[in-house]
Amino acid sequence: MSIALTCPKCQATLRVGAETAGRTALCPQCNAEFQVPEIAAAQVDAAEPPAAAASSAAPPALGKFCQSCGSQLIVHAEICPQCGAEQLHGAAAGGSSATPAEIQQAASTKIAAGICGIFLGYLGIHKFIMGRTTEGVIMLLVSVLSCGFAALVMSVIGIVEGIIYLTKSDEDFYQTYIVEEKGWF
Repeated sequence: MSIALTCPKCQATLRVGAETAGRTALCPQCNAEFQVPEIAAAQVDAAEPPAAAASSAAPPALGKFCQSCGSQLIVHAEICPQCGAEQLHGAAAGGSSATPAEIQQAASTKIAAGICGIFLGYLGIHKFIMGRTTEGVIMLLVSVLSCGFAALVMSVIGIVEGIIYLTKSDEDFYQTYIVEEKGWF
């Protein structure tokens, strides 16, 4: 019994044994490591030659979207064949399956918070944009109540946080600051 697959990195057509379903495999052409998806019985081929098996096998069950590019993926995909992004699962994904719309919303928040952090960090505006009112009030009060003397420290914190926000991928930003609700740095 064998399964016809496409390498997520080099797009080569591969055949692997059905016993490898759910395990990691290596592409013999590019040495890419990828997860062999769990498969339905209709996808397993015992007797047909590879060309016939590829044409008669049922398409893989689509059930999720790439966390990077939004392409539709098979349920157990570890790597997106379109963009090559590794997909987070279960606890690694924070138990959340973010939709492309949620990630896009986080991306716009990331840009606004990053720019405000760099230019207005001493006022804590970037914290308010991200919904972190307590941290924003702390930064604002430290700057105002110190008559501006501690504003330099708050400004450096804002610049560092703004740069961190802008250099994170949209998925990492979503996971770290939206799902995990990390408050500082």
